[in-house]
Amino acid sequence: VGQVFSSAHFTSPGNEDSVLRFLRYPPPDTISHSAGDFRAGAHSDYGSITLLFRLKGQAGLEMLKPDNTWAPLPVCPAGTENDPSPPILVNIGDLLSYWTNGLLRSTVHRVAFPADASSVVEGESSSEPRYSIAYFCHPVGSTRLEP
Repeated sequence: VGQVFSSAHFTSPGNEDSVLRFLRYPPPDTISHSAGDFRAGAHSDYGSITLLFRLKGQAGLEMLKPDNTWAPLPVCPAGTENDPSPPILVNIGDLLSYWTNGLLRSTVHRVAFPADASSVVEGESSSEPRYSIAYFCHPVGSTRLEP
């Protein structure tokens, strides 16, 4: 996988299909929503890898667990609370899952509105705007997609 991944991603300038996206979710109290609504619905990323940079204290990101329940993804997992900047979250995308023949599985995730205080990770808030930067790593268009 190493050589195939490298040759599909590290190319000459101008031959890049990856995307850097700045994301903003408005404060929940400024948007009309009901109990079943989400800031971003459940999905997996279609590329190979997504790097997500988040701000401390911002709740809302959830991951689908193997038992089909949702779990909040804390910005600062245990042991990283005092780090100067939060860890980068790495999501496996659909293409990398396909390339590894399912060895690495794509991450189904969503951004939820706050249901109640118990659904928020301690030290995080979902009442403010939510900002993040996502780098979606995609192979170049001519890359053969074979497991």
